[in-house]
Amino acid sequence: MRLILGACILVLAARGLAQDKSVSELAAVSGPVASCEGVGSPGASSEVVTEAITECEIRDTARLFLIADQRSAALRLLCDTHSARVAFGDDYETEHHQWIHPAVPQKCLDAVAVKVR
Repeated sequence: MRLILGACILVLAARGLAQDKSVSELAAVSGPVASCEGVGSPGASSEVVTEAITECEIRDTARLFLIADQRSAALRLLCDTHSARVAFGDDYETEHHQWIHPAVPQKCLDAVAVKVR
């Protein structure tokens, strides 16, 4: 579910630029933002809850970057979330069940047209 949400956020953020409204206007009128407190499933391990809160805080920070007309910074943050990395195939599991985590989420950044300097 988080993978789908992360991918949707990235696609919607990128598509918003094609409309007449500026990105900052779209981010500002996107509705209320829920607090990251209490994120996670009841009974989930503290590690899972901590990861959920961290990703929630990253999304909030990305939204603030969008409001400040910093689209590239927002998309870089979103592309670096675990959900986006897995959804775009930047992080993947080998046949030996080990996860590979490249330093730069290149596939995601390419998909949202953000250049790596």
